[in-house]
Amino acid sequence: MPALAGAASARRALRRTAAVALIIAGAVIGAELCRVHEGLAVLAAALVAPAVRVLGHTCAHSADHTAPSTTGPATP
Repeated sequence: MPALAGAASARRALRRTAAVALIIAGAVIGAELCRVHEGLAVLAAALVAPAVRVLGHTCAHSADHTAPSTTGPATP
């Protein structure tokens, strides 16, 4: 099972790295849109936010939920 744990850990690291890269890209794009016109940045955010919500909801329900939760208290 350690090999599977390592693969899961690598996937998590890749997902986190991609998330950080997308956040930075969004900030840069948002800043550039603000330089052009503040309304464009607001419009882009209004279009992107629902799309991210739907995508996140879809991905969360399609993922395998058999992995133990790491947010709860530890049990002996």
